Amino acid sequence: MTLGRKLAGYRKLAGFTQQQLGEHLNLSAQAISKWEKDMTEPDLATLRVLAELYKVTVDELLDPNSGFQDPTVEDEADETVAVQPIGFCKDCGVMVTEENVGQTQPVVLCKKCVDAREAQAKRAAEEARRKKLNEDAARERALAAGRSKQKKYRTVAFWVAGIFGAAWLALMILSLTDGFDAGLLAVGLVGAYVVFAFVFCLFYETVVREVVVDWFGKSIQWPGLIFDFDFD
Repeated sequence: MTLGRKLAGYRKLAGFTQQQLGEHLNLSAQAISKWEKDMTEPDLATLRVLAELYKVTVDELLDPNSGFQDPTVEDEADETVAVQPIGFCKDCGVMVTEENVGQTQPVVLCKKCVDAREAQAKRAAEEARRKKLNEDAARERALAAGRSKQKKYRTVAFWVAGIFGAAWLALMILSLTDGFDAGLLAVGLVGAYVVFAFVFCLFYETVVREVVVDWFGKSIQWPGLIFDFDFD
């Protein structure tokens, strides 16, 4: 008896169809059919798997004189179901049929690879969502720190400017040695406000700061500028 006949007989005794055996071996039903028609032969590793599955030895499968009698084997029609392939999966390369099709457009993919792609897309979306939340939280912390720093800076500017304005007003009041002078007091009040505003502006990016601080700082760094305090 040929190897193909034996494989067909043992398969039927084990209760497998060609399709079921192919799925068990990760092969197509057409490959099983070719074995049983003696068109091709399984490799040694597959023979060992089949022998273990059928509870026989590899020698029994390969020995043409070993006893195996099953009258249904000779007369049974080929049970291979004609499977029309849709194509081959672009990701894993497996043949795609109606049973395992995942998608056909824009590329052919098996169901397993479609599920894997969907899972990967979900993981990527979740990662992007977490990244955006972290970036938003970091931006909010930076804005809060900036607001807190700006508030402290404004407080310092207010008190420093207030001290200078109060000092100016005090000088004006102390200068009233000849009695109350409404005009001089008005000049003191207006001058105190001007001094307060002037000093306060020095703490911010304003024209006052640019003229008084930035321009002066740049001017003394001019190359070749020489300061001479000799009145002669």
